[in-house]
Amino acid sequence: WKRLAQGPIFPLYGSYNGNYEAIDVTKALEYFQKALKLADDDPEFQAKLTFMAARCEQKMWFCDPTCTYQPGSRLIPRPPAKYNTYYTSLLKEYPNTDFTKRAIKECKWLAAYAN
Repeated sequence: WKRLAQGPIFPLYGSYNGNYEAIDVTKALEYFQKALKLADDDPEFQAKLTFMAARCEQKMWFCDPTCTYQPGSRLIPRPPAKYNTYYTSLLKEYPNTDFTKRAIKECKWLAAYAN
């Protein structure tokens, strides 16, 4: 966790042949954004895509050197607006979908944010 802000790619100690851990999710976010544009008239699917895009943004924030959130903290992480667009979109545009209701029920962080 402490190495997240050191960059999106770093070597793993003791890994075979210099294996690298890649935590850059910008490409994944791009794919979720493209899929959202193509997901016509299916709010359940759009909610799922929006949630996954939100998770990408959250991971990007955890890798930002300005992130002050620490694992194990009992505080709710509060990402800046730059990294919070899709969570906000999920709760504003898809609050009544079965997926969003289930995600809020299962994800304590999302439930706290929704409140």
